[in-house]
Amino acid sequence: MKIFSCSQDLWDIVEEGFISPTNTSSLTTTQKKELKENKQKDSQKVLYILQQAVDNANFPRIMDSTNTKDAWSTLQEEFQGNDKVRAIKLQILRQGRCH
Repeated sequence: MKIFSCSQDLWDIVEEGFISPTNTSSLTTTQKKELKENKQKDSQKVLYILQQAVDNANFPRIMDSTNTKDAWSTLQEEFQGNDKVRAIKLQILRQGRCH
């Protein structure tokens, strides 16, 4: 998923999410168009691709996500665990190599 998102220049939306500016009245026409395209990428394009990429068993975990970052974070925590779990797994791997 990461490679595909990077190839489509969408990875930053997956990893960081999309934050809409609070004051859009001062934006130029070009900036408004870009803002609309970025919103569309986040809420439709990338989220659709992510939902299509997961299997039927994992789809329910992300089907209610309204943006790509939330869906990706849910999947990431499901498969990799949170920071504490990852640190423990890494520690176990390191201990196993020493023996």
